Amino acid sequence: MTVVLFLVLAVTQTPAQQQDEVLKKFAGAYVTRHDFGWGSMKLEADGHFSTGNGSDDGTQVSTSGTYSLSEGQLHFTEVKMTGKRGSEGREFNLLDPEERKQFHEGGSDKIQREFKMWPVEWSGRMYLLHDEDLKNFAEAINLGIEPRATLASSHYVSPWYGAFYLRTGDEQKRPTGKPQFPGKWLSYLLDKPITATVISIEEVKKLEYNTIFVATTNKGSRDGLKVGMRLVTKDEEPSPWFGTEVIFVGRKESRIRTEMVRSELKVGDKIRSRYVTKALYR
Repeated sequence: MTVVLFLVLAVTQTPAQQQDEVLKKFAGAYVTRHDFGWGSMKLEADGHFSTGNGSDDGTQVSTSGTYSLSEGQLHFTEVKMTGKRGSEGREFNLLDPEERKQFHEGGSDKIQREFKMWPVEWSGRMYLLHDEDLKNFAEAINLGIEPRATLASSHYVSPWYGAFYLRTGDEQKRPTGKPQFPGKWLSYLLDKPITATVISIEEVKKLEYNTIFVATTNKGSRDGLKVGMRLVTKDEEPSPWFGTEVIFVGRKESRIRTEMVRSELKVGDKIRSRYVTKALYR
């Protein structure tokens, strides 16, 4: 009797009802917060969403609309978008071209009502990532910045390495293994941390405020290194914009490019894939 009832319910469900059942998995409040600003996104099980974002200059933008799941991605359509400068500022309708232009003080980008995000599950944790977040998220995992233990990221906790939306409450879950990454990024994750040694310095370029070094290390593709990976030197704090990057990989060696401000790279120095938190953050 139970089996028959289940079959009847499954057959009689409408596509909208089936979509609602799927979206329950993603429902919740997602948060990212760092020294530059904050973001929140609330997904309802019925396919509606709302967002709020703010920057350190007091600018706030809020949106709401609908979302659905298709081919592994969440597709969002905005039906309302407003902006304010400061808590007491005027509210602008950012879907209106004229008000959008006023809000941006003369300059205005094209109105985009639709966007996509990848839901990435990791041992019960749920992250929401834009396409451009995927590489940084993989780097943050290799560096040991993710999985983070708090919703917020600040210089008192860990270096910033991307605005990754994490569902509220999931920060208490301790994931194991690797996340369910889309596309090529799963292979980008290291099986274990790598420590390489600089065996030669190929190039030194002194600039006004820093020095760029190109060097060869004794670790390569057989150790898991790939072109584009971010590594860290002894006193380096990870950054998605500058620092130490792998620019060539052979089987047993690799070439790195690093930008240093107050120190110099030398033969024998250690280059690591895992960031070691300094006393300042403990």
